[in-house]
Amino acid sequence: MSPTSRARPPSRRKRLLVVLCAPVLGLALVELVLQVRASQGVLPTLLSMTGARARYDDCDTLQELLHAENYTWEPGDVVGDYLLNSQSLRTPEYSVEKASGTRRVVILGDSHSFRSGGVPTNLLWDRRVAADLREDSEVPLEFINLAVPAVGPWFEWRMWQLEGSKLQPDLVILAFSVSNDFMEIQGNLSDRTEFDSLAREWLVVRFVRNLWLLATAGSLEAVDARPPVEHNDLTEMWNPTGKRGEMLPGAENRYDRDKPGFPVKTHTRIVYSRMAISDPTRSQVFEDSVTGVRHFLTQLNREVRALDAELVLLLIPAEHQVDDALLERVALEKGRRPGEFDTRRAQRELHAICDELGVSYVDPLDAVRSAVSESTIYRPRETHMTDIGHAILAEHLAAKLRDIGWSATR
Repeated sequence: MSPTSRARPPSRRKRLLVVLCAPVLGLALVELVLQVRASQGVLPTLLSMTGARARYDDCDTLQELLHAENYTWEPGDVVGDYLLNSQSLRTPEYSVEKASGTRRVVILGDSHSFRSGGVPTNLLWDRRVAADLREDSEVPLEFINLAVPAVGPWFEWRMWQLEGSKLQPDLVILAFSVSNDFMEIQGNLSDRTEFDSLAREWLVVRFVRNLWLLATAGSLEAVDARPPVEHNDLTEMWNPTGKRGEMLPGAENRYDRDKPGFPVKTHTRIVYSRMAISDPTRSQVFEDSVTGVRHFLTQLNREVRALDAELVLLLIPAEHQVDDALLERVALEKGRRPGEFDTRRAQRELHAICDELGVSYVDPLDAVRSAVSESTIYRPRETHMTDIGHAILAEHLAAKLRDIGWSATR
């Protein structure tokens, strides 16, 4: 073979082009794989991000909706001190048809109304309110709690449509977690870096981001991820008879309201993310979130009233809105001044929306702020209210329900 007939090696320009294109094509392939397999295995957990909406409208049943949020607990599973009911929910068994003469209350919410970091069931706000109202009730009262952890308003709205609306409620209580729900409505409200913004657009970036945060934080909850929920291997031992929808005797004794949750660094990151609702530098995206909240509440209120029921909001404040020392520490650590943050901005917007819609609401922010210096209102470095905080929520909600004339005999 003559020298002139030999294949010429690729030119430097072609080699450079291959070197430049290979990583891009590789990332594109990984992105495609993640898009296709996003709902499989542990990927729903590692691809979670605040405000990243699942396709709830595609869910036609309660179980499809729960699985869309990676909630795969099974009926009878032990969750804290409770045996989940036949729908895998943390509430007593119920029938779709309401018993004659019964007043029925349906609750929508997130982890604050599900378990709140381990608060015993009987000390959660909904159980306290139920016990309070039953003291002077002349007819049966039934409370059905449809709360699910790590969700936001769009999920709660679909939960109402698929399950709550079928239950013939007289009253619907929406437990609105102020910081979480504004950010779930408008996910980029919580974005603090360009990396976060890219992660919102590209799954491959989100995957890398969450792995890095998981490696540094050591907790799935700390990276906005929803921990995979699986059938509890100990359920057969703790619940051998297969009971459902009731308390597990003695389990409440494991609760310790003073036990710290996350490491300091992780907790600081979570708090600073949630401080976005009070941050003037995030005003424009916050306004977008307000628009989304108004739309959500308008639609939910319309659907509730169409069933001749009443909607009431319970506003659960964020930790930084209550604890001034925490706000100061986190702000200074991030190079900010505490006075920059308007910690009442979110509540003012919610008040205005509720007044506009004619929806009753309960805002215990001042009462919680007054108690925080003397009591453990939030578990240390955990972000959920303790049983003491729930007692304050319940006291103010029960009083409000009586003030607006709602009672079992109305």
